[in-house]
Amino acid sequence: MQTKSQAKQRSSAKPATVWERHARQLIRDAMHKKRKGWKQMSAQLAAIGIDEDPKVLANRINRGRFQAALLLQFMAALEMDELRPLWKEFPQTDSSESPA
Repeated sequence: MQTKSQAKQRSSAKPATVWERHARQLIRDAMHKKRKGWKQMSAQLAAIGIDEDPKVLANRINRGRFQAALLLQFMAALEMDELRPLWKEFPQTDSSESPA
């Protein structure tokens, strides 16, 4: 059973920032461009020594909060040389979303 304070904390949680959404979209766009699904990505990552369940991968990316190392691992698994083709537009932020 949830207390009122727990419910309030969940309802006041910040939505994903512009940067998190952009990072998530970079990976999704790369996968789409290479026509790869989560199971295929899991297999390709395993080939370079990163063992992750497809569902775990999907959850990590869909949350939008992952380490830069995971982005680099995806790039290596997808045999991508650069991000520029996927970097459609630099995300705009306001002062409330800038890092401290």
